[in-house]
Amino acid sequence: MRARSQAQRITLAAVCASMVFLGTFWIRINSPIGIMHVGDGVIFMVAAVLDPVSAMFAAAIGSALANLAGAGGPIFIPATLISKGLLAYFAAVAIRRIKNHAALVGAFFALQFVLVLCLYFVYQAFIFSPAAAIGHLVPFAILQNLLGVTLGAIVVPVMKKINLNLENYYDNG
Repeated sequence: MRARSQAQRITLAAVCASMVFLGTFWIRINSPIGIMHVGDGVIFMVAAVLDPVSAMFAAAIGSALANLAGAGGPIFIPATLISKGLLAYFAAVAIRRIKNHAALVGAFFALQFVLVLCLYFVYQAFIFSPAAAIGHLVPFAILQNLLGVTLGAIVVPVMKKINLNLENYYDNG
């Protein structure tokens, strides 16, 4: 791997991390139960254009920086680093391996609801209490996760159809 290729890979991951940050921190939707964001949908987009490891770092860093800046609060940074990083990694793997759209959406649901929701539940139960974790996650996080999966289900197939995959870009420069 050439040094220029490595620099391109790092730069592209940094740009994607900033997109995740903006989608999480800046693009918000007010709802009766709280403020939701489109960051998880952006994570699925990042997973479609970066390799799994780069997507993992971009999602983890962008989401954690949004927590640090006030979207969710700094207390959630450890859970965010782990859950959003793993979400992006496994979404990138699923996007490359699953060709059927319905199966891909099913994988997005499984990742979002099993991985992210469970990790946040365990973290909140440990930091606060199980009752507080249930009280927060049941009404709010389910809608937040549905929003992320819906955006991913709409945007990722379009990106795949137009072959917007930047992994091949690295060696063409």
